[in-house]
Amino acid sequence: MKVAMIDPSLFTLPYDLKLIGGLETAGQDVTFYGKPVPDEEVIATGIRVVPHFYRPMGEWGLDRLPRPLFKVAKGLCHIEAMGRLARDLKRLRPDIIHFQWLPLPIVDRRYLRSLREVAPLVLTAHDSQPFNNSPGAAIQQMGAIEMFRRFDRVVVHTEQSRMRLESYGVVPERIARIDHGFLNDDEPCASCCSASSSPTRARIS
Repeated sequence: MKVAMIDPSLFTLPYDLKLIGGLETAGQDVTFYGKPVPDEEVIATGIRVVPHFYRPMGEWGLDRLPRPLFKVAKGLCHIEAMGRLARDLKRLRPDIIHFQWLPLPIVDRRYLRSLREVAPLVLTAHDSQPFNNSPGAAIQQMGAIEMFRRFDRVVVHTEQSRMRLESYGVVPERIARIDHGFLNDDEPCASCCSASSSPTRARIS
């Protein structure tokens, strides 16, 4: 099975790497899309991050802009990268497209329909209250709850998160509770592997 794993800003890089390691141990072929990252952060795992998102921020010095301009520049980079992602995945033809985060839901939702034409969509809801209701993430919260309903499977780690997503209108059959790998660190691979291997084309409702 080919899995496209996507964490644009690498918000949960240690979790991502452990999940990918578990999937690859189980024989899955994972392509991991994120932002440029120093090799030393992933070299021990042998897992490569495709630097798909935000490359101009460092290459063009945009990460040194004043904070308001920085946010605008990063948002524009994100829009461009999501457009390329849809095209790239049509060429890759993965069996599953698994998002760890949607950094800008109001933008990201525009691309989900074309991505679903490629493969079923999975989202891990690391924060069942998007961005922990942080006032500083007001733009990122726009449309975030509605996004949960657009995925074929949503992975949660706790029963509280499952109940919260159901209250948002997510169909219960589309929610999969899988314990967080780092909470049961003695057997992370079994938990991680089931996160992306269960929603196949035949079983998605």
